[in-house]
Amino acid sequence: MLVAVGLDAENMLFPLAFAIITEESLSAGTWRWFFRCIRKKVTQREGICLITSPNPEIVAVVNEPECHWAQHRFCLRHLCCKFYEVFQNNLMTEYVYKAGSTSYKSRVDYYLKKLEKMNPEARRWLDKLPLHQWTLAHDVGGLRFGVVLTTNTIFRTYDFINKARNLPVTTCILLIFDHLAELFKSRHGILEESMKNKREVYAKHVMTKLEEYKVTSRTHDVLPLDQSGQRFQVTEVMEVGKKEFFVQRSDRACTCGIWQLYKYPCSHVIAVCRRLNIDHMQYVNEFYNTESFLGVYAAAFNPLPGVSDWPGSSKVPRLFPPGSRAIHTAKRLCL
Repeated sequence: MLVAVGLDAENMLFPLAFAIITEESLSAGTWRWFFRCIRKKVTQREGICLITSPNPEIVAVVNEPECHWAQHRFCLRHLCCKFYEVFQNNLMTEYVYKAGSTSYKSRVDYYLKKLEKMNPEARRWLDKLPLHQWTLAHDVGGLRFGVVLTTNTIFRTYDFINKARNLPVTTCILLIFDHLAELFKSRHGILEESMKNKREVYAKHVMTKLEEYKVTSRTHDVLPLDQSGQRFQVTEVMEVGKKEFFVQRSDRACTCGIWQLYKYPCSHVIAVCRRLNIDHMQYVNEFYNTESFLGVYAAAFNPLPGVSDWPGSSKVPRLFPPGSRAIHTAKRLCL
């Protein structure tokens, strides 16, 4: 079973597509077909972040011209598993994961240097992979929205998939449909109730984080760097060593990396907004808007047609139940 999911504004997995195939070893042709189906049936948007394992077959297909709609990134856990298969070292694999998951470029360099000291060949192996494809800190454009590092959570979150894929195909499809209909109904209800009670403009986890940053920002010292009101130096005066960060409003960038990666302002940006007497909420990406979020789960599920009405296929041999008359007739013909 091939599964494609997205992530909603509350960082919960959003199901997009399910496909059942007969191959145990997935070929480039299978992945090409799956991506075409997603493009045709699911979304026609350009520049979507596509996160997969670093499987050579997938990489080859994504690099083809017809897949240029996707910005390819690697699942960090799959990458670490592949790295471990090659080098068989737990500590080095841990360094790879830490380098991939940190939001600071300086920390990426730190772990890569430690890795190089342990095994120069391991560093050369990683250097063959573009940093933007596997490290969060180098995620150009913040396409992962700061949190989407791995794809392994799909089967843990949607446990019904694990149960369904051991069932006959028809039963598998019906079970997935029922669970998805219930999932959309329950999440839409929870969101609707939350909006009535709290009237939060953006997703709950974003509002919580912004409140934390708002409190922290009060200990920051803001220094304008020019007369344009765009460039600022922000010093964390309560920190040991008084760490300094630079905010560029026009580029929506802060050297801490949070604004670019998560698409909402960090404490340094909030401190700048307070200095300018402007609302920092204007810098929260619309992806987190609760009204849009509610619309994600507003889709209605129409009942599936009866199994007898499902379209057949002339390319697939017909299967008969064991002991049926058709089986015995076929055996006699073969003899």
